[in-house]
Amino acid sequence: MIDLIERLNEDYYKPIETLVGHVGAYCDHLKTKVLTEKNISYISSAGSFMAAAKKFLTYRNNIFIPYLKLLTEKDTTGHDCQNCSGKCEVQHGSKIMEFMLSIKETNDSLLHMRSEVFEGAESLKEFEFLIYKVILLGSLFEEVLQVEEEILLDKIRGAQKNIHAVS
Repeated sequence: MIDLIERLNEDYYKPIETLVGHVGAYCDHLKTKVLTEKNISYISSAGSFMAAAKKFLTYRNNIFIPYLKLLTEKDTTGHDCQNCSGKCEVQHGSKIMEFMLSIKETNDSLLHMRSEVFEGAESLKEFEFLIYKVILLGSLFEEVLQVEEEILLDKIRGAQKNIHAVS
């Protein structure tokens, strides 16, 4: 699972973080231009999407990846949660729920942003660059969420089962 986490980090999380920075800076640049109401709406939606992307990255980096490393360590060392004294502090079941909620929130934000992409940016040629970056970012999110849902989630459940973390 560690190899998969490293691949996700290199192939998706880091590029997403870079693009989020570019889109945020470009939105700030566009705010200095003469804008229509639709342009302002699009920049606002892009800003909301960037906030969701930052939340996604913060959750992955600060909570989820450390949990996956701990889970992998427990799985490879033969830990058995049935032998833990008292309540398990790791709360494995809640990690899956948090992860699924994170995927749903990111998908919802992505869908909202995609509905905005083709409506608002007709008056400034410079918006083409922003639209391109948002579409690229959306594609990266779509791919990483699919990998997380279809591959990583199964690996997590398998490791949790191996250590008897969930019934």
